[in-house]
Amino acid sequence: MKFPHYLLIFLILLTSCKSDKISEKSIELNNKAINAISVEQYSEALKYSEQAIKADEKNYNAYTIKAQMFIKQNNLNEAEKTIQKQLEIKPDFAEGWTFKGLINDLNGNQKLANQDYQKSIELFKERNQNKEFNPQLNDSNIYFSLLLIGDLNSQKEMEKLENKWENNKPAYETMISVKKMGKKELIKQMLID
Repeated sequence: MKFPHYLLIFLILLTSCKSDKISEKSIELNNKAINAISVEQYSEALKYSEQAIKADEKNYNAYTIKAQMFIKQNNLNEAEKTIQKQLEIKPDFAEGWTFKGLINDLNGNQKLANQDYQKSIELFKERNQNKEFNPQLNDSNIYFSLLLIGDLNSQKEMEKLENKWENNKPAYETMISVKKMGKKELIKQMLID
């Protein structure tokens, strides 16, 4: 079972905080960027994400899309600057830390990448403790970050999550399919490649 990249985008954007007052215009432009991605119009997605940011710099979701488009253009420097700006706006945005880790991974800096993935795990765990968002989505994102770290301790933590969700078929099957996919393919899917 191939894990569709649009589902990862959905997981990332679904977990965004709705209480942050972001302008309707910016949200509308960000939705256009998401729609452009779904039909593989990446230059349009970049344009709409930039317009969404211009309409409201607090729209931290638009930074994720913008960074993904820079990565598609193999412009890791701009992608990194974009995610850094996102994390300045919303330092507790766990998904931003995951993307920062991906960029560090792509730059060949596994040590920094693992630190970023670990930060995202901590933030997703905080969400679970605070009963914020859907625990299944939080745990799925934790699972993804653990897979990206890939050490023995992470594998043990992944098994714990598998056991926790084994009676929830969609959650369990998602985890197992991502595990079978492996790190390289997960990164590829997360980057809409």
